Amino acid sequence: MLSDYNYNTHTVLDIFKDGVKKYGNKVLLNRHNGTQWESFTWNQVDAMVKALASYFFELGLKPGDVVSIYSENRPEWAIADLATLSIGGIDAAIYPTNSASEAAYILKDSASLVCVCSSKFQTDNVISKKVNCQT
Repeated sequence: MLSDYNYNTHTVLDIFKDGVKKYGNKVLLNRHNGTQWESFTWNQVDAMVKALASYFFELGLKPGDVVSIYSENRPEWAIADLATLSIGGIDAAIYPTNSASEAAYILKDSASLVCVCSSKFQTDNVISKKVNCQT
């Protein structure tokens, strides 16, 4: 029950940061790499979030800029989401099975400046419609 949790926080990012402090080396996320499960601790995820957020800053992204995430549900999706929130950015999610035209529409309509893709399929879709994504 949600009322059992006493968060002194107000946002998803606050709750994540609180979890890093409380659970540091405990497992937060798991993924299957095709042969075995890999685990990521709160501290490891925090380091990845900070690294990606830093990269977003290097690209020149500012608070209020839109980052699209074109991916299935996986640890990297959560990392991209938290990194976007960390810089004050806005997420625009694209379903992993969307076609190139559908993805291009979302990218253009949301005015996304960056698109994080999870696979060659998504990357190829974005590249094939790059001219259609520009605002």
